[in-house]
Amino acid sequence: MSSHLTAQVASLPAIKKRHVAGTLVQTSDARELHGLLKVGRDFTTWIKGRIAQYGFVEGVDYVVTGNLSSPVSGSAKARPQLVDTYHLTLGMAKEIAMVENNAEGRRIRRYYIECERRALEAASQPALDLSDPHALRALLLAHAEREIALEGRAREAEGALATAAPKAEALDRIADTTGLILLSDAAKTLGMRPKDLIAWMLEHRWLFRRRGTGRLVGMQEKLNAGLLDECPVPAGDGRTEVQVYVTPAGLTRLSVAMGIAQGSLMLDFGSNAGGRARQH
Repeated sequence: MSSHLTAQVASLPAIKKRHVAGTLVQTSDARELHGLLKVGRDFTTWIKGRIAQYGFVEGVDYVVTGNLSSPVSGSAKARPQLVDTYHLTLGMAKEIAMVENNAEGRRIRRYYIECERRALEAASQPALDLSDPHALRALLLAHAEREIALEGRAREAEGALATAAPKAEALDRIADTTGLILLSDAAKTLGMRPKDLIAWMLEHRWLFRRRGTGRLVGMQEKLNAGLLDECPVPAGDGRTEVQVYVTPAGLTRLSVAMGIAQGSLMLDFGSNAGGRARQH
């Protein structure tokens, strides 16, 4: 194994299965994530601050267990201390990694997405036990190799729907662009009011509202499919929050799913001063 690949594997968090809200799910240790993200604040202040800021709920997004720490070797006064361990669902861990808004956070978020993708694939096959060191090592190696191969490459837009009719010029223009689209701009393009588009996306499981804050969050299957994306944006007072966007492929899928006449699509995104402008 190359030294670069070894370093990639060593700097990725371990994934373990744990029961959260009565379901066995993949989790990540928040203390390990804190170390890999190179956060400047101490762990307890950081994790409690993130939980309060983003409305994460114990028993839904994470569970806490108490563990005795190992005493410091050679110290006669040293005694084991009770330390809280935060086991984060991958959905929460992804969001926390993203809002750090640095290269490590983005890299680790992509790793969590890969873990979720593998778990979905394994659902119809013999289960992949990530608590097994050999299975976990294979996953880490596969992810590291994929990261290296993807370095410097732009994210490709999702291909056209196999069952859809050939796209007209308007849909071609949408699907062939790059960048992210605010929900308000997506609604304008589809000839809808923003609140009507959001209501449709909530009803059809594109979005959900996070408990406690009411913030809109993309459904994981839509994020994995490249139809939605989430990015950190400034929220004032030096804070950041995660905002959901529609991708060009997602806009194409929405227009087909809603049966919107192709000729009625409005593609002028000229005024986007308050959000993230599309890139051409």
